[in-house]
Amino acid sequence: MSEKIQFHFDSKQPHQIKAIDAVKELFKGQNKITSERVIVSQNEGLVSIDEGHANRLSQSLTETKLIENLHKIQLNNLGYKDKEFHNKNYTIEMETGTGKTYVYIRTILELYKEYGFAKFIIVVPTIPIRKGVEKRCTK
Repeated sequence: MSEKIQFHFDSKQPHQIKAIDAVKELFKGQNKITSERVIVSQNEGLVSIDEGHANRLSQSLTETKLIENLHKIQLNNLGYKDKEFHNKNYTIEMETGTGKTYVYIRTILELYKEYGFAKFIIVVPTIPIRKGVEKRCTK
């Protein structure tokens, strides 16, 4: 008789929620983007939005406010803030086995629900990881 392995998924892991909330807080002050017409096309597994106003930052979220949000997140999570700010590229860094795939998929969902963002780029270091991501995202 073989024993079955059962996995218990917990969508409220504190370290995952903290990462998701940090990204949402970065855009605090952003108005929700609405578009009456968004055309989604899929070509060779890549999804693109051909029309609409996806991910355009509103005038209410100034660069000063964005940096202020970033510094608040850095102080809360790292205990320090960067003195220099060069671009609008942000990363979430997590250890292996902490649920990064779940975090970025849920973050995408939360950013869509909260702000209407609909375009995302996911960068992974290897083809096997990319294949795993594609498999998880198409279920």
